[in-house]
Amino acid sequence: MAELIMSSRLANIIERERVDTRDVIDMRQNLFANGVLCKDEAIGLFAVHANCASKCAEWDDFFVEALSDFIVQNVEPAGYVNEKQAKWLMAAISRGKHVASRTELELLFTVLEKSKRSPDVLSAFALSQIADAVLEHKGPLADQSRRRGIITSRDVTMLRRVLYAFGGEGSIGITKSEAEVLFRLNDKSIETENDPAWSELFVKAIANYMMAVSNYAVPAREEALRRDEWLNSQGETRSFFNRMTADSLKGVLAAYLAPSARNEIPANDVAETEPHWLVQRINKDGYIRSNEKMLLSLLKKGSQSIHPELQPLLDMVA
Repeated sequence: MAELIMSSRLANIIERERVDTRDVIDMRQNLFANGVLCKDEAIGLFAVHANCASKCAEWDDFFVEALSDFIVQNVEPAGYVNEKQAKWLMAAISRGKHVASRTELELLFTVLEKSKRSPDVLSAFALSQIADAVLEHKGPLADQSRRRGIITSRDVTMLRRVLYAFGGEGSIGITKSEAEVLFRLNDKSIETENDPAWSELFVKAIANYMMAVSNYAVPAREEALRRDEWLNSQGETRSFFNRMTADSLKGVLAAYLAPSARNEIPANDVAETEPHWLVQRINKDGYIRSNEKMLLSLLKKGSQSIHPELQPLLDMVA
């Protein structure tokens, strides 16, 4: 009976194409009275969001809170998002390959933050929304007033938010799906005009991926990707490459400890299959960008041994 009453309320809201503050109060009292939503109510909230042109100021917060709790807490074990949930969420918030609105993008970010673990496709999908806005002026973050192809400090903050969120439970290395999106951004953006924080994030993220697949025990993402204090100082205008290869380089891989005991395979500093992928990604357009030179320099100075396939590229950097 309660579900029928709620369905009627949602139908009435959709019919008048307006969500008022009173509606949000009623939904909070009813939807949260007995815990998380049921699936029909979740679908109803998406329908309200899509069909109501006028929404009160309280709606967005309620929408994100209610649906993120439903997605993360509704399936056992609570706190984990499985493949089925991830696909359902992406289908619900998307129009084509892009998220339909900024509110639904915030829902995606919040699900990643609330969950202890989720499929890597969900993180890569979130990162791609930022990349499409930067490179193509498409998606919910598209801003035609900005210059296409330039990664701003705000973009880096959002990228970092997604990467931190997917770290979730314990120490999880950057995944190949995430690394592919980061390489796309690096390949297609205007490197001389990107915010300096992008260089640091890119190098540390890809290095983290390489160390993870090489069987090293990786630190939590917050530690592996944290922004160095010197980047917040006046010295930020100095070339990140020069700083990276001088005083800052030594500490970048310091938190990576021994090959991980949880994997009983012989450890190489670079896993057998990944050097080929890395060489292909760096050589994709026949040009080695500054950030890629930094990455190679880091691997060259921080690894105990070098895979032969990487050696020609490493010989090209100092």
